[in-house]
Amino acid sequence: MNMIPTNITLTKEAEDYLKDLVAELEVPEGRYEAARARYASLGKWLHRDESTVAKHAPQIYAQGSFRLGTAIKPSSESEEYDVDSICLCKALGKETITQHALKILVGQEIDAYRKANRMEKPLVNGRRCWVLSYADSAQFHMDIVPAVPNGTQQQILLETAGKSNEWASLSVGITDNETAGYYAITDDWQRSNPKGYSRWFKQRATVLYERMQKAAADSVRASVENIPTFKLKLPLQAAIMILKGHRNHMFADRSDCAPISIIITMCFGLQN
Repeated sequence: MNMIPTNITLTKEAEDYLKDLVAELEVPEGRYEAARARYASLGKWLHRDESTVAKHAPQIYAQGSFRLGTAIKPSSESEEYDVDSICLCKALGKETITQHALKILVGQEIDAYRKANRMEKPLVNGRRCWVLSYADSAQFHMDIVPAVPNGTQQQILLETAGKSNEWASLSVGITDNETAGYYAITDDWQRSNPKGYSRWFKQRATVLYERMQKAAADSVRASVENIPTFKLKLPLQAAIMILKGHRNHMFADRSDCAPISIIITMCFGLQN
């Protein structure tokens, strides 16, 4: 069901105000490029000759708001950009390694990278990720979640349930130290699909844009399909950024009660 009115016409003043608001919230492109440079640097480190994970075909890529292009500036200079990422070991599987062993394997290499680059802040072991903090001047940290492929299992689950998903093959299994099988060889890993979700989001953003513009689908798709999602700034992305900024303001003194970004993104992404 479509919960958002579609017959609203904005005045020129209102439209300009919203555009200015998005521009104020928007993360500078330089921050995105800096994050991509960090991924590339860490990825290169993981593939060096001395790396203990190189043989497992590691791949670092973004997830979350930075991947979707819906990240917003921190509310203050004391806050940091939270750059979420996945470290996928493509040559490993749930049948060959435990979550704990994978977490330690990846963590040791990340910590070696931290020391080699003289990063003073210690590596933090989170529930699912390793938190790599850069210098205060950089104003961001990277949450790195170790993962293994889970596409085949996810496709089987969906087919068994009588459902299909064109992006199921991109699914991964991620580490989570609060799961019962954390120290055991088991198929019961937490599932995630950042790449598939990103493709779904980009598709939804494009569909909504097509409807708003009443333009030919092919011409609109052709104009956006090869652009990195974070550079698009389609109306759906802008709306989510505004809502996230409003959330941060409304819950500034009670952040533990604030709706998480994925809920905001899904609520608007699912609108017809």
